Amino acid sequence: MKKPISLILFLFFLSLLSACQTQKDATPTETPLPVKNIAQTISSLNADEPEGIAEIPDEQLSDYIEAVYGLTSDMWEDGSILQAGGMRAYEISVLRFTDENHAKSGEAALEEYRNAREGAFGGYAPEQAALVSGSTICRVGQYVGLFICENPESAEEVFISLLETGKVPSSINKPEPTQYPQPDPETITGMDAIKDALLDFCNTDLAALGNYNVTSFTSDKAFPEMVEDTYGIIPAHLVDGFVVNDLNDDPFELIVLRMIDKDTADYNLNALRTYKKEEKERYIERDSEGIGYITAGNEESYDLLSNAHLIQSNEFLALLICQDSEGADACFKTALDSIRSEETGIPTPTPVEITDGVFFVEVSWNEVDGEPDPNHPDRTLYVQPNKEDMSIYDTTAIIDAWSMMDDSQLSPYEKSIYDSAKSVLELIIFDGMSEFEKEVAIYEWILQNVTYDWSYTNPLQETTRDSYTPYGGLINHSAVCLGYATTFQLLTELAGIESLTVVGTGRGKDHGWNMIQLNGEWFCVDITWDVPYYNPEKRNLELRFFNTTSDYMAKTGHQWDYNSIPEATAENHGFITQS
Repeated sequence: MKKPISLILFLFFLSLLSACQTQKDATPTETPLPVKNIAQTISSLNADEPEGIAEIPDEQLSDYIEAVYGLTSDMWEDGSILQAGGMRAYEISVLRFTDENHAKSGEAALEEYRNAREGAFGGYAPEQAALVSGSTICRVGQYVGLFICENPESAEEVFISLLETGKVPSSINKPEPTQYPQPDPETITGMDAIKDALLDFCNTDLAALGNYNVTSFTSDKAFPEMVEDTYGIIPAHLVDGFVVNDLNDDPFELIVLRMIDKDTADYNLNALRTYKKEEKERYIERDSEGIGYITAGNEESYDLLSNAHLIQSNEFLALLICQDSEGADACFKTALDSIRSEETGIPTPTPVEITDGVFFVEVSWNEVDGEPDPNHPDRTLYVQPNKEDMSIYDTTAIIDAWSMMDDSQLSPYEKSIYDSAKSVLELIIFDGMSEFEKEVAIYEWILQNVTYDWSYTNPLQETTRDSYTPYGGLINHSAVCLGYATTFQLLTELAGIESLTVVGTGRGKDHGWNMIQLNGEWFCVDITWDVPYYNPEKRNLELRFFNTTSDYMAKTGHQWDYNSIPEATAENHGFITQS
């Protein structure tokens, strides 16, 4: 729901537009357009505007623009920047420059900033990095806009229309498309595979229901009208789909729809969201004053709907209402990956079991731009940005105290790290464990207990140095890459396993990770980049950067001093089958 202030600003802005610009070729003597209101209007009209948007305060704006965008105050005369902050990349920035030459320079500076912003998320939050990658930068005369959001093209359209015509374009309201050709149903493939996978997964639910119905696009000519009447889906946007529901009107439903493209899926997503909300309302009782409450008899059904998973994946929509919606979500996505692999010819990575409960999932990213290394032609030349203090916290005193079982000479700061590390190892390490088992226990503990310090991606926040040390990982439970790496190194070394911290670059940005030696072989470990993939609800560990080769690290965007770091070549991920 949009904030009331956005509407107020929008109406105020429109009243100003008639006074300050009525022609496309505005002259410099006219009253400049209110930049703050342009940004607010664009953000408020963005259908995917997240909650918690904050504007850079006026008193910080000049310092921010110079420090982050690299633009001095003599180049621009007005600006407004709206950001989501934290782990979200959302940003709407509108700047009015003193002249068009400075605007062109500003456009180039924002392009550099966007590249750096993408790198700031890099492996830490791939979805947010993709959001930045798909953003747009637009210049109209003295105005430049940066639109990092789900619909940057719509934001750019509003920006241009406001500046050139003084009006909001009607197209941003997403009017219903009417001229979509219906594809031949025989050419649509894959839905049966998703349906069969979900029916098999939900067999316990179905057995309990006893009486359920399955209807689909290919089996029922009235299917498009049914999804319109029941869920509010526009029939002309639908190319395939199925619905499984209980005939006794119990809250069980599997809805999977394939739309024409991502835009039509975007357009219809809110219909399923509204349907879910209305279904929950069925189980809410209300007193005479209209205050809602859940009775004991309705609690289970209400919780089932509350936990239902609403999914959009490109042109696919799904609403999964069942006992294990988390598992159904994973089942759906696995089946969908298989379909995409068949349709595109690009294989979907399959988890490979290393040992019981530990799987490796290979990732494939576009190569980082850069010159080839003359001594390693298959790798990109390593150039350290040195924009961050990547000095590694010295744990020598802590390790010595551990080996001598005497912590009396440690400083209070070192002693707190020592005590925390001791508590962790006593909790997770047991007699008889192999080095590999110890490493897995440490890796999983860090994934479970340490969160990424997202102040690092906020230029207005200063990241405490603790986040670069084991203090951040073990005590604050919040760290950046170097904090993760030094926490991992300290715990593994105290557990008797040789390891080291590597300082290099990740996707062209200062980054730190580890190497560990098992059974006489070196392996690469990047626990920070495994954080976004970790799912505590899953029984198994599915890891992307665990005990890999150096070549794999290079292919996934890591660069380092190739001559000073051991080369990891073993492909068994450190696990040796016991004879």
